Amino acid sequence: MFVFDASMLLNIYRYSPETQKTFLTILERLKDRIWLPHQAVFEFSKNRCGVIDDQLKAYTDVDKMLDDAYPALEKQLSTFKRHPSISIAEVLASVKSGLEAAKDALAKNKESHPDLSGLDPVGQKLEELIDRKIGPPFTNEKLLNIYGAGEIRYRLQQPPGYMDTKIKPGNEKYGDLVLWLQVIEYAKKNTNQ
Repeated sequence: MFVFDASMLLNIYRYSPETQKTFLTILERLKDRIWLPHQAVFEFSKNRCGVIDDQLKAYTDVDKMLDDAYPALEKQLSTFKRHPSISIAEVLASVKSGLEAAKDALAKNKESHPDLSGLDPVGQKLEELIDRKIGPPFTNEKLLNIYGAGEIRYRLQQPPGYMDTKIKPGNEKYGDLVLWLQVIEYAKKNTNQ
């Protein structure tokens, strides 16, 4: 069996179109051997739109970095303006030309970036492949017991997930622990032990 977590599923939106296609082809071949913990699908659903938005926002972030690069370099190079052999103007002209070419390439990349905020063929294909391969959620009572045990485990820095206490709020920090226990429960029910 192949068991995936939310990060692995979300990464499909971070792959190039070619890698997405290859990945989905592999999942298609494995589809009868895939099982997903409920926690993984919950986290995937919760974070999917954010990952899609982050991929679009990256264009703005990179564009700003390119805009900021020239003035920063110009300031740093000004310390060499009295150098007898270094022509700061020539260096900056080359840099400016290169940055303009980079911005043009970035704009073309953005034009070809798919808008998955509405129609999401990648997500639809993924949903088809994982349909009926998702484990049941834990009951609220069981989750509360896991959170209590998790509090103790995390104070003792016992994995999985104890490092999430620094980056995830509330009970979200127990997501890896819940996922891990769902995998263990599935394995116990589906092996000859």
